[in-house]
Amino acid sequence: MAPRILLCGDVLGRCDALCKRLATVNKGNGPFDALLCVGQFFPNNIDGLDEMKHYIEGHKEFPLPTYFIGDFGEGVGSILSAAKLKSANEGFKMEGIPVCKNLYWLKGSGRFILHGLSIVYLAGRSPSGILNGVNLAEASPGIEHISGGNSEISELVEELKPRYHIAGSEGIFYSREPYANDGASHVTRFLGLAAVGNDKKEKFIHALSPVPASMMSVSELSARPPNSTPSPYKVEQPSFRSKDTKKRTETSDAPFWRYDVSKKRQRGGTEDGERLCFQFLSSGSCSRGESCKFRHDTDNKNPFSKGTCFDFISKGKCERGAECKFRHSSDDGGSSDLLPPGICFDFVKNGRCDKGDECRFSHDPDAGKKRRNTVSNTHQPCWFCLSSPNLDTHLVVSVGDNFYCALAKGPLVEEHVLIVPIEHLPSTLSLPSDADSELQRLKHALKRYFRKHGNAMIVFERYLNLRTANHAHLQVVPIPLSKASAVRSEFVKAGKKLGFDFDVIRPAGENDIDVRMSLKKILHGGMGYFFVELPEGTTLAHSLEPEEKMPIQFGREVLASLLGKTGQSDWRDCKYSKEDETSMAEDFKKRFEPFDPVQST
Repeated sequence: MAPRILLCGDVLGRCDALCKRLATVNKGNGPFDALLCVGQFFPNNIDGLDEMKHYIEGHKEFPLPTYFIGDFGEGVGSILSAAKLKSANEGFKMEGIPVCKNLYWLKGSGRFILHGLSIVYLAGRSPSGILNGVNLAEASPGIEHISGGNSEISELVEELKPRYHIAGSEGIFYSREPYANDGASHVTRFLGLAAVGNDKKEKFIHALSPVPASMMSVSELSARPPNSTPSPYKVEQPSFRSKDTKKRTETSDAPFWRYDVSKKRQRGGTEDGERLCFQFLSSGSCSRGESCKFRHDTDNKNPFSKGTCFDFISKGKCERGAECKFRHSSDDGGSSDLLPPGICFDFVKNGRCDKGDECRFSHDPDAGKKRRNTVSNTHQPCWFCLSSPNLDTHLVVSVGDNFYCALAKGPLVEEHVLIVPIEHLPSTLSLPSDADSELQRLKHALKRYFRKHGNAMIVFERYLNLRTANHAHLQVVPIPLSKASAVRSEFVKAGKKLGFDFDVIRPAGENDIDVRMSLKKILHGGMGYFFVELPEGTTLAHSLEPEEKMPIQFGREVLASLLGKTGQSDWRDCKYSKEDETSMAEDFKKRFEPFDPVQST
């Protein structure tokens, strides 16, 4: 069931008026799960503090969990300082610092999960340019008085592409037409809320019941209302803007350019120091077309890809040099060869790396000789990126913060699952350590699910240090409990046939994060690796040596032999129709939902 959320504009310390309205709304249309307050929560003057203190001191209470942002107004220092001093509130709590019963302070900026919804918050003003593209003849009265807003908020919203964007502090209620997002199928709905108890009787409470994106089908998520407009951050300002306002909003061009590209600094630049269009350079096209004020670098036939240094592309050089974490698409002589992914840039450039054995990239002495142009490879759409048109979205069954879960295409068994990092990385061991805890929760949830259905769980990953930008994924295969004891011997025997012995990692307890730390040490620096997690908790790992060969389907071949399915060792021989795949995914999603950690957060 979709959560039911109430939204509120600036409270300004008027807690009695807010709670009275909440009681009415909750009684007539509730119950609601939470209230999110935007804008200024505290009063403008000391006279409004007495009313608020009745709630802070526990004489009165908010009728449902209430979250607020902003640390400005009267009484902020004493009230919030007292809340932070409580031992339970030590540290930075993105999900909110408890101030009193049912009242939580969302400090600064952050992100947390509320009833399955991803909530991003930031204390600040409304975005600049939100009225761009609005039909003023049909718009709400008074919107022309909205101030210029904040261009940095605009950039952030354009990058995040939220389904809903809620703001306050403008004094009026305004529901903008949904607008399209570049690079995303869903639309964004912007809502501006008035202050509580305002004299004009403008609406300050609004109800939503959004279904979490992880529970929506692709068609539902990408549905576009007929009154949708283009993104307000990609069109010109409305005609009623004054000259002063225009000066303020010129910063909305920020997403389109990043650097001065005068002739001295930019290859192929012009003498008048015109600026490059960032959107055109990064994607090969620009939504503004010929009306764009910035230069479209048509000489650049290959837009730079993720992980490429923008300084190097736009200026012809990078002042960070070997310190740069991104790829330089040309060597010092100006050729267009790319450094192969997975190779340490410092090691290739300088012949050494200060990180030594701690470096997670390969120190291959011949890497510099192996350079080749991989532009054509890096621009192939990925089969696993959530934003890729090649992704089989009908197989996706759960989406978390760092990983998503999908049924495998061409599965070995009916509930063969893939765990895929959302970020495009070549191996799961290259993920930041803070993602390991989420991975552990997901694996444990799958293990409990499979065990309930009489199965043991096998997890394996095969990584090769390829020049193409492969996207990591873990294979999760359930097998009958009766076969579990034979898994280890089957993999050991298969390894010996290929001429190697596995390293054995035994867990210290239920926490397998330590196991992954051990894997990173054992498998670090090689040309590739394979590891498999066995039902009893032991992990077998092998780091590939240069020139060592391992079958692409090694893990699957071993399990296929164990299960008596040798004819299904290649996924391409096990394909189902899209209709069957969709039905299988929907059935699995329903069965797994009680175990899914994404649904329980």
